[in-house]
Amino acid sequence: MPISDSSAASDYMYIKTEPLNETIVPDYKIYTGTDFWTTTSGSGYINYASKIPTDEWQTPYLLYDAIDKVCNFDLDVCASDTYHTCSKYYTKEQDGLTKEWSGSCWLNQSTSLERWVRKAYESKTNVVCLVPARTDTKWWQRYAAKATVIFIEGRLRLYNNARLAFPSAILVFPPVRAVALDILCSIKNAGYNGYISC
Repeated sequence: MPISDSSAASDYMYIKTEPLNETIVPDYKIYTGTDFWTTTSGSGYINYASKIPTDEWQTPYLLYDAIDKVCNFDLDVCASDTYHTCSKYYTKEQDGLTKEWSGSCWLNQSTSLERWVRKAYESKTNVVCLVPARTDTKWWQRYAAKATVIFIEGRLRLYNNARLAFPSAILVFPPVRAVALDILCSIKNAGYNGYISC
């Protein structure tokens, strides 16, 4: 039965089909069409692959904390009042693309990637980005490929235990391999596997 209606957004985050495990997450909210549905089924498969009407998604805390141990972030350049990782952050209304980025910056963005990754590439400061690993896209070829890239093995889990439908990568600007190696060691200690591109 529908819990609530939601208006569609122009950008979507896609979640792949996953087996349900009631012992891990007892209550899933699943977006289907324009209604959220809840299930507590402990067996079978639920298609998360419906569109989730948001362009905001929370950074997995364990992953962020592992990267922050190395980078000591000062600014979350693309955040919201609900989801932000630093005490200083820019919201959608403040438009981080139009602001100056300084200090050590964190970027977790899944939409409008060309503009955000270009800004990270062109910035005169340290920027670490968590992005979909879409190596076949123009924005990746133009900007992301110029970073030191850490490819994360498997699919990241969100706060509600759902897995992202796409692989993820961490981009390090400027491309300093020593920083990327430190990040890779830190995320491995937090339980994530990955490798650095050559």
